[in-house]
Amino acid sequence: MANESYSLVPQWSQALQADVCGLSLAREKGWLLAWDTHHWLYLLNHAGQIQAQTRFPSAIAHAAFADDGSALVAASTAGELRWLALDMAPRWEKTLEYRAAAVAVDPLGNFVTAVNGRGQVHTFDAAGQPVASFQSPQPLVHVAFVPARTHLVGCAGFGLVGAFDVVGNWKWREAIVVNVGGLSINGDGTSLLLACFSEGLQRFQADGTSQGRMATPEPCRLVAQSFDGDRICAGGMANQLFLLDRDGGLQCRHELESPLTALAFSALGDAVFVGQARNVVRYQVKRR
Repeated sequence: MANESYSLVPQWSQALQADVCGLSLAREKGWLLAWDTHHWLYLLNHAGQIQAQTRFPSAIAHAAFADDGSALVAASTAGELRWLALDMAPRWEKTLEYRAAAVAVDPLGNFVTAVNGRGQVHTFDAAGQPVASFQSPQPLVHVAFVPARTHLVGCAGFGLVGAFDVVGNWKWREAIVVNVGGLSINGDGTSLLLACFSEGLQRFQADGTSQGRMATPEPCRLVAQSFDGDRICAGGMANQLFLLDRDGGLQCRHELESPLTALAFSALGDAVFVGQARNVVRYQVKRR
């Protein structure tokens, strides 16, 4: 199409021991966390080389990497929550009351928030000391710190999206009647995006005002955006990646060699990291 003015050019690829489950990017450091279906957690440097790795005794539900690279956190489906050093040595470990669903680390690595499948939300500081614990109206499946603010955003798999502080005070929350596959927040919190399968992308402002639906070329289940929110990367249900501008204009359509399993996006929106089968691949965004 004439408006597809960019392309994705592969820069490096790193094979893991099993299929990729998830990715988390330290956007300032440029390093990447990846985890696979065999319970392995990997730390990849800016060139895609494995710097460290460790294996959990049970499946990794989710992991998070602070933007400045100072904190690595991972949680398992058995409820283990670990704060790790860059060599993957554990600094502390907690056991949640129920299987973990998602974790988030603030950009400077001061706090970690973990949510479990029963709607419990727990926040700890960098030393592992409890900060707060509260019950969400519905179990959250996605959670993220807003980089330039002091609160988080989160959503349930169906029926709830909102913003709250670390002690559980909700700034806003809305009922939604869509299934959510992925969540992304930009740097100042003014663009919250939900990947809603056949509903495309749902958009919310910082105060929770709905900006309506952004249509995508095909149903999408993963989404990421640049720090300023001017560029969006959406992952289709199988092998398709789409780059969009802030208004939903298509900048690039890229077909992967195998189904997409994980997605991360650089702060400037100039590099896309994807999981596909056993490989993590970095693509550079190039103008045609």
